[in-house]
Amino acid sequence: MFFGIDRFMGLNQSADEHRVGVRYAPEARNVDVSDGSLTVSKGYEALIPEGVPGGIGSLGAYFRRDANGGLNARVLAANAKGFYEWTGTQWAARYLSDGSPRVCFLNVQYEGEDMLLAADAERGALIWDGAAMGPIPNLPARFSQLTLHYERIWGSGVGAEPDNVYWSRAFDPSNWAGDPENPDGAGGVVSLPTYNGGRVIALRTLYGDVLAFKDDDLYRIVGTYPGNYEVARVHGIAGPIAPATIVDAGDRCYFLGRDGLCAYDGVSARLVGDRRAAAFFRGIDPASAVNACAARHRGKLYLAAPSTGSDHNDRVLELDLQGGGYMERDGIRADAFLPLGEDLLFAGEGGRICRYGHGDTLGGEPQHAWWRTPWMDLSRPGVEKYVSAVSTFASGTFRLLFETDEGEQARVIEAGETERPVRARIGRHGRRFRMTISNVGGSRFRIRGGLDIELEEGS
Repeated sequence: MFFGIDRFMGLNQSADEHRVGVRYAPEARNVDVSDGSLTVSKGYEALIPEGVPGGIGSLGAYFRRDANGGLNARVLAANAKGFYEWTGTQWAARYLSDGSPRVCFLNVQYEGEDMLLAADAERGALIWDGAAMGPIPNLPARFSQLTLHYERIWGSGVGAEPDNVYWSRAFDPSNWAGDPENPDGAGGVVSLPTYNGGRVIALRTLYGDVLAFKDDDLYRIVGTYPGNYEVARVHGIAGPIAPATIVDAGDRCYFLGRDGLCAYDGVSARLVGDRRAAAFFRGIDPASAVNACAARHRGKLYLAAPSTGSDHNDRVLELDLQGGGYMERDGIRADAFLPLGEDLLFAGEGGRICRYGHGDTLGGEPQHAWWRTPWMDLSRPGVEKYVSAVSTFASGTFRLLFETDEGEQARVIEAGETERPVRARIGRHGRRFRMTISNVGGSRFRIRGGLDIELEEGS
């Protein structure tokens, strides 16, 4: 008789693994199952191997139209000492000043020119025209958060004014002044007191509203001009523990909350309740969680976070936004993400800029990839089974570890470069069994169409 696994799927840690479907993996790392096959994930490679002096805390891109209407992007990096631009040959300092390594970047148009705004809690808000960077004049406060809503800049994150959110005059990031005679054409401020010690820690524009994220609350500022602005508190859970994890993913907004991955759908904010990647969230170091960051790129959400005892992001969780599958990656340090065209860039170790999902190694180091089934008993836990072999279609080199209650059997399978049928002899008894499929010394492999287990009941 045969027992088949018809396709490979992602992590599922939502229940005891005896109750998890055999398509899922209670544990897996660095593999891709997006098409139902099992293969080693692509790694990453250094795009800009020269590191930014002092490392990278945030990444941004300055977009500028050329004379033919094309859009050019220039990469900027920020850290606690200043801002740097990659010129194509070196990192050039553009503004040196002590501040926070976490920076909010915002592309806008001002007086017909493309501009980049940047803000953090120490330096306040700056403006860059591609040549010179300096403070935005006439700001009412030292902003650390910026967003664009219709034609106005919104700012908040003010240390001395933790509840206030400001807006500028239309098309003018340097004019925030009010006007009693014409309030709809002027700047202004709204206060969002919650009396629980919470501060405004992030601003975003989503679904036509300004969202003000506080430590323990979320507010919508609804309207198109000051005369019809209204404030509504969003029902749900506490705000993000890391502002850099707030990601617009089309029909919802994701962020990392205290209890795991959360989503705001335009009405309420709540935990993403499937718990399929529970171990990833349990393993986040609470002391360093503020360093976590996220990005959306080509249909996936990427969340980088620090594991227990780490002071930097050393793991990445991938969520397929269409299929809903999860996969965990390790061996990747991502201090900041930047989706740019077809590439997902991230700030790696030593201040290097790397491309995610390129190459077969982790920056030159081999990656260890594996996928493990849950314990399987064929719904007959008390019955002895004899497993004689496992067969599948595969290419590359991989290791198959077959475990039962009474022992284990390992086989290294070298299928070659061309996909072909393979069959591994097992010869093991037991009432339950499970398999771990892994690469060997950084090898690559692909297993297509699931696999079949040859077995019979009894000894």
